Amino acid sequence: MKFKTDRIQKEFESNQLPWKLVRIIQMIENFCLAKYNYEITITDILRTQEEQDAIYEYSDKYREKPWKSVHQVWRGVDLRTRDMPSEAINEISDMVNKIQYDPNRPEKKSCIYHNVGAGIHLHLQCM
Repeated sequence: MKFKTDRIQKEFESNQLPWKLVRIIQMIENFCLAKYNYEITITDILRTQEEQDAIYEYSDKYREKPWKSVHQVWRGVDLRTRDMPSEAINEISDMVNKIQYDPNRPEKKSCIYHNVGAGIHLHLQCM
């Protein structure tokens, strides 16, 4: 497993992430290594309000009503996908979305492949 920055590695090693999210990351890492010989890179974990505002600065919806991110409360992790095999992205999404994000909100997904302005990536989240 690789990390975009030393800060992100320290955040991962801090034991602040929910155990369920750590297990999801480990499952993805094992899957990618075994099937694709690909080492995942974590690009974002904890986010300050200032970092959140900077990411969404061009969103009219966000400027109208800013929201908190799961990244601000240790429940979100982003994975780099720019060099990840496209088949892996689809398989990871399918595999992780079998894990329920929140029993009280079944419409929420545990894995989202999206771009919020900082580049397309896999976003993982859990309660």
